[in-house]
Amino acid sequence: MPIYQFKCLVCELEFEQLTTLENKDKVVCPHCGSKEVKDVFSAFATKSSCAPSSSNFT
Repeated sequence: MPIYQFKCLVCELEFEQLTTLENKDKVVCPHCGSKEVKDVFSAFATKSSCAPSSSNFT
């Protein structure tokens, strides 16, 4: 099960949640309990942050 990042649209808390793709719309804010959350793009998942730089090769 993947970890997704969310931001609450009510209290603006950013948090991570372990959930399935099918249940992403059922996530609630752990701080205020709001169902008004949106998923946030994770920098960890970007291709450039995971790719080794060419300077690492000798």
